Amino acid sequence: MAVDETTREFERREYRLTYRVTPPSTCPIERMGREVDDVSIFRTPDDMKCDFTVREDGKSSVKHHRRSADRRCPCSVFFETRAVPHVTLDGEDLRITTYVDEPEAGYDIAERLKSISEDVSLVDFRRVAGEDADLNARIDLSALTKKQLQAVAIALERGYYRTPSETTIEEMAAETDVSSSAFATRLRNAEQAIADQLLDAI
Repeated sequence: MAVDETTREFERREYRLTYRVTPPSTCPIERMGREVDDVSIFRTPDDMKCDFTVREDGKSSVKHHRRSADRRCPCSVFFETRAVPHVTLDGEDLRITTYVDEPEAGYDIAERLKSISEDVSLVDFRRVAGEDADLNARIDLSALTKKQLQAVAIALERGYYRTPSETTIEEMAAETDVSSSAFATRLRNAEQAIADQLLDAI
């Protein structure tokens, strides 16, 4: 049965992703200090609307910000990929959670975010729907170094864990201009860090 676009918008998506993003200087949250309790983002064909719940003198109020939809920002990236951002603050950074249909969409979002922000990292990746959704444990990717996270991302993208494997350590190492032994060590340490977290969750 064909599914129209309205119905498709309410289908449950399989993966939940959370990114930590350093806001660019043009982000309105940079002008509000750090007393923001909640952020709501709305997009229309013409503009983006941001509602900020802020604390001032012990009282909460809502401040509104509106700008043209053609001005890109971290939140607009999600709408470009048909994902919806949920924004909270993580210290000086934004913590943005969204849901996607497939892991590849998460990599697309990350690349678009990097074109806007100086510092972007995927800090949580979880399958929340599908047959094995209940078997998932929360993995804190911030426990991995950037080089370890890069090694895991390359291994997943290149099909290293598929049977039969679609790439080799040597081929992946060549992509990052490091020796095979260095790449293998990064990947092994990343796998161990993830495995330790899984063991703790079982």
